[in-house]
Amino acid sequence: MVSGSDAGDFEAELMDKVERLYSLVNRIRFFRDLKMDSEVSSLSSEMEKLRSSLKLSEDEVEKLADELDEYYISGASTHGDTDPLTYWTLYIKDKLSKK
Repeated sequence: MVSGSDAGDFEAELMDKVERLYSLVNRIRFFRDLKMDSEVSSLSSEMEKLRSSLKLSEDEVEKLADELDEYYISGASTHGDTDPLTYWTLYIKDKLSKK
């Protein structure tokens, strides 16, 4: 049985990974726009490992990044009162628990 603090630590770790994934996607988009292929390749490899470990599809990663962009720009969330970072953290937690 997982204690409450262990579950909280797991969620915090997942949230850190979601933020890292979001950062990687935005950096890839930036370097792709600048046609800096070596940076894109390096970051894409790292992003793919993280995406795979979180059991997310490529489409889910793009959706996650787009939702966080929208939230950070406008403050609007497509998930009601739940911010996208929390939504995606809980979504991934649920996916990982169904191994």
